[in-house]
Amino acid sequence: MDPATIATFRELLRQQDDGALHAMLAAGEARMRELDQLIHALIDEIARRQQPPPSPPHFPSSN
Repeated sequence: MDPATIATFRELLRQQDDGALHAMLAAGEARMRELDQLIHALIDEIARRQQPPPSPPHFPSSN
């Protein structure tokens, strides 16, 4: 957390502003969900890139 966010959080705690605290926490939770989705997308992309390319189809020779 950046210092300004921490200061805001502390001030809301001092003022006992429950509504603002809940809104701030909800916004933080939404950001965490977005980051979680991004992390999972990155993991999936890395895994996809590490897979070997599909081999070309093999046709039996007709002799």
